[in-house]
Amino acid sequence: MTAYSLFSGIEASFNIFGAPEIKFRHSAASSVLAVYYCHSGRVGWNMRGGTAVYLGAGDLTAHSMTCCADSTMMFPLGYSEGISVSVDLERLRVSCPEILSSAGVQADRLQQRFC
Repeated sequence: MTAYSLFSGIEASFNIFGAPEIKFRHSAASSVLAVYYCHSGRVGWNMRGGTAVYLGAGDLTAHSMTCCADSTMMFPLGYSEGISVSVDLERLRVSCPEILSSAGVQADRLQQRFC
């Protein structure tokens, strides 16, 4: 994973996973929106509360980081390449970058819809 900070509270990472599975443990941040786009490979992602997501090339998922705080990603083909973006909606409410606010991005609407 190679991560980049785009704006305050907004990060993007390029992910190349070459393993049968990986486990994630991080804080359960209900105000952080996580988006994962699968470019190639396959992903089975077991999340908190019994939620399971299955992705193939071209698929994406959007959820709060509460869902994936203690999760396992499995790669049936032995790999996956993708992009993930995380947005701290609390920080976005306080200080939304001009390019996003001019595009009509609203933290409250994102939280209502995806978290």
